[in-house]
Amino acid sequence: MILIVLIAWLTTFLINIIPFFMPPTWTLLAFFRVRFDLPTWLLAPGGAVCATAGRCVLALLTRRFGARFLPAKEQANVRHLGMFLKRQHWSYAGILFYAFGPIPSPHLFIAAGLVGLDLRLVAGAFFTGRLVSYSALVAGTGAAADRLGPLFSRQFGGAFALIGPLTAAGMVLALVKIDWRSVLQRWMNGHDRPARETQP
Repeated sequence: MILIVLIAWLTTFLINIIPFFMPPTWTLLAFFRVRFDLPTWLLAPGGAVCATAGRCVLALLTRRFGARFLPAKEQANVRHLGMFLKRQHWSYAGILFYAFGPIPSPHLFIAAGLVGLDLRLVAGAFFTGRLVSYSALVAGTGAAADRLGPLFSRQFGGAFALIGPLTAAGMVLALVKIDWRSVLQRWMNGHDRPARETQP
């Protein structure tokens, strides 16, 4: 059993390094849970650790090599967004809320890598949310084991299989293409204006 658990964890780690066209991690863990009758209390915490580690590797690879493939304008856009987020102390609670759902997460870590956010904050919130969501989702697969086959078929076949990766790719593209300096200046000015107008 230990060997199968290690294979499940290693596979979880590897698929979380790859940003697109990978199945949701919880479905992989659910497969091992049902196919090999592995305990949720062993799969879910290890899966959350390995998923978080894989995403952090993705973020570090993006930080190391991603900017090299961006033109100067896109690099400036990302740099301005990064400085803004660092000043605003990006919310642990916001990332935690995001991580509670089985939502594709590569663009979160790609963004964190590109803008140079503190990965300890992102990884901590992500791990907490995924630990809870994986535990609930994997534990619930025992009663719905016969539905895993159709779930995997939809994940890898037809238009359904493209929605998640295309959404993530589109969000990453928007991240680097938006002129964040102008957008954030207008946003900050809009929030400052009411305060100025109330001053005598």
